Amino acid sequence: MKRIIDIIKNPAEAIKSAKKEGDLMKTSIIMIEGLLFAVVAMIIMMARFGFDVGSVLSLVATVFVGGSVAMIVLGYLLKITMNILGGHGSFYEGLTAVTYSVIPLSVGLLIVAVLSYIPILGIFISFLIMSVLGVMGAALFYRATKEMFATDMITTMVGISVLILGLFIAFYISAITGVLGMSSMLGEIPVEALTNLTSLV
Repeated sequence: MKRIIDIIKNPAEAIKSAKKEGDLMKTSIIMIEGLLFAVVAMIIMMARFGFDVGSVLSLVATVFVGGSVAMIVLGYLLKITMNILGGHGSFYEGLTAVTYSVIPLSVGLLIVAVLSYIPILGIFISFLIMSVLGVMGAALFYRATKEMFATDMITTMVGISVLILGLFIAFYISAITGVLGMSSMLGEIPVEALTNLTSLV
C-alpha cells in the first residue's frame, strides 16, 4: 500500500526506485493491490445498482483474472517491443511500466465508485478526479517505459505506438478469423460482418 501511495504522490521517484530494486515480487504485489482496488470498485458500483451476488462474484473473478493476464501479456509485449527498438530490459521492466501506469486508474475507479452514491455533484467530482488520474496514468506509462528500458522519449513514443498498432492488428485478424470460423459452421459468410470489419482499415 505504501508503494501505491508513493506512485500517486511522487511517480518519478517511485519509478527510479523500482528500476534500482529490480524486484519482480514487489511489482507483482503492487499489481495485485491495484487489481484489488478495481475489484472493490466493481463491488461498490454493482451493490449500488442492486446486482445479485452471483453476478458480483462473476465480475470480480473476471476483473481479477482477466486483469492479471492482460497486464502480464502487455508487460511481455512491451519488453519485446522496446528490446527490438534498442532498449535494455527484461519482463520485469515491462510489467513494472504497465503496472505503475494502471495504479492511478485503479485508485480513480475506486474513488468514482464511492462518489457514485452522491447525486449530480458526485458526477462532476468524479470527472475531475478521473481526468487528473487518467492523465497521470498515461504519463506514467511513457515515463516508466522510458526509464525502465533506458531509452529516449522519441524511441519510447515509437515503441508504445508500435505496441498499440500490434494489438490493433492482432484484434483485427482475430475478429476476421472468428467471423470466418462462424461462417464455416453456419455454411455461409455473413457479408455485413465482414464489411463492417474491413471498413475499420
